[in-house]
Amino acid sequence: MEQIEVKLKNDIMYAEIPFWSVIDGGYLDMVVMIDTGATTTAFASNALKRIGCYSEAKKGKARTAGGFVDTYEVQIPKIKIGNMELAEVGVSSHEQLNDFPFDGILGMNVLMQFNFNVDFDENMITLKRRLGKRSSLNING
Repeated sequence: MEQIEVKLKNDIMYAEIPFWSVIDGGYLDMVVMIDTGATTTAFASNALKRIGCYSEAKKGKARTAGGFVDTYEVQIPKIKIGNMELAEVGVSSHEQLNDFPFDGILGMNVLMQFNFNVDFDENMITLKRRLGKRSSLNING
């Protein structure tokens, strides 16, 4: 099992997670909001530019809490969560996220690859790589 320390600010969970930088050829920490209500992981276009993964090749739209937004679909080569590595992760790029105090939103397309426990008392998320088809979410606090 892997643990990720999370920071809570105004009941929002933040974490630093390493993402592969095509530019630097190594991992670069990105600050992400953990959002179990987000279907897809999304990043600010500026954050994707920093790791060399920004592209306007595949345009799309996403429905957010604030309505529909224009997006671009992007592949991130690698994401490292603890000692676990995910390859070729599909994310969307939102210009609107450039104004937020984090680099992106870690959504369920990534989180569903794990069984995880959110412990608000300890400010910790414990993740275990899924072996089967079902994931579980436990929230303590």
